[in-house]
Amino acid sequence: MKGPVDTVAKHAGIMAPALAAAVFSGAIYWITASFDAGFHDSAELALRAMQPGATHSPGAPLHTLLGHLLSRLLGDPAVATALLSVVPASLCAAALACIVASCVQGFWLPFTAAMTYALLFPVWGNAVEIELYSLSVFCIAMGIYAARCWLQAGSTGFPLAMTLACGLALAAHFASILLMPVFLWLMLQSCGWRDSRPWLFGFAIGAAVGVIAIANALLASNVPPFGEHVPLTIKGLLGYMSGAEHDPLSNRGLEHYVARMAEHARIFMRNFMFVGSVLVALGAWQFWRSDRRFGSFLGLLFVVYFGYFTIFGSGDYFLMVAPAYLIGCIWLAKGTVALGQWWPWQGRWQKPLPVLPAFLAAVLFLTQFDMRRQDARSTFAQDYVNEAFTILPQDSVVIARWNEFTLLRYHQYRWRLREDLHFILPARSMRHYHHGYVEDYLGFVAERVCSYPVVSNRITAELEALYRAEWLPDNDNWKVLTPRSENQCTETAAASDSAG
Repeated sequence: MKGPVDTVAKHAGIMAPALAAAVFSGAIYWITASFDAGFHDSAELALRAMQPGATHSPGAPLHTLLGHLLSRLLGDPAVATALLSVVPASLCAAALACIVASCVQGFWLPFTAAMTYALLFPVWGNAVEIELYSLSVFCIAMGIYAARCWLQAGSTGFPLAMTLACGLALAAHFASILLMPVFLWLMLQSCGWRDSRPWLFGFAIGAAVGVIAIANALLASNVPPFGEHVPLTIKGLLGYMSGAEHDPLSNRGLEHYVARMAEHARIFMRNFMFVGSVLVALGAWQFWRSDRRFGSFLGLLFVVYFGYFTIFGSGDYFLMVAPAYLIGCIWLAKGTVALGQWWPWQGRWQKPLPVLPAFLAAVLFLTQFDMRRQDARSTFAQDYVNEAFTILPQDSVVIARWNEFTLLRYHQYRWRLREDLHFILPARSMRHYHHGYVEDYLGFVAERVCSYPVVSNRITAELEALYRAEWLPDNDNWKVLTPRSENQCTETAAASDSAG
């Protein structure tokens, strides 16, 4: 009887802090979440779930398909895709609690470490808006926990749960491909090179990549992405899934990379309020000393993901590294244990295990909660749409920045509003729109500026050189463009006739 009792007690010890972390983080996220489509990628993800269609590179077929299913069940794509942030984020906190509970005993330390993770600035931000990172990192967290359980069971059998979690992580955000060699390394270290299981894992991941490629192609054939890569050819598909559109690893020189690394390290430490980052570093060292294989596994995951996105081309790179913060909070718990073991006082004050993570979580909560709640109640995005659709002239060509373009297009499609408007991005490369493909926005504008109103909230240097820009009446967002010279329209018409 002792064996089953111990097993039940072990599972209860793991599940109790996990359940508490899911409930508490979920409640906080629910109160501070926005269930409306917002600016930037938020509206695009909601729109693609509704259609369904391909997102911008590297694609997110799992998010799109789950969002589409929920949209059909709930009737509102914004609410459906918002839930795809709130629910996986709270479940990820639970998964983190499970990982920590498998490493240290007790309830409070796994719970407080999980709540610290849940309330970190980038994690909380991704959880309360429509984004794909919460779903992605939840899948990665489940992969890490499954790997931990497999190792603790003696590396027996094939790690099916880990393989499934890794495949889902790829489907949620293809950048997770960066982590697959680390999972393969763990299996090779555990099973050996001559064992078939690591290679079977590699084959399964390759098959998952193929399925994801097919899913992206099917979604793109239904509704192509706004991005410049349309995955209907092998070359286009490779460019799309690699994120080549974002120029992720552009050669900017060693000085740039060193400065970016220092900047990102400061952001990481600041999010842990600096004191927590000391415990993170201590925990990483202690983990490596006490459990060399799993500790190295976590370290490699951290270095690969944190390092790649540090030199990523996009400006919001520091919001894309939630898996690094996940691992950081595992180390935070381990560092707290190490500090408790070195604590000089005796008796009940000897091991203040949950105090520091609880303090970090409390400060993170108090400093962000009011701001997050106000953001959730804000009507700024809806007011922006209402003003734009009221003030934009009939049959306008509207050049909008990505942040606003996605929001305006979502509302136009969702509610069939102002279907006379032609929204485009200020892009010099091929882009897909509901009114067709545009190879170069300057050519598209030149063909229409003499016949239709052309309005923009993004006056580029190219537009400024070719056209005069004047504010539309009673607004501070939109300017209307007119030719600088009288013969511009004549020259354009003559060029069109010659081409015809």
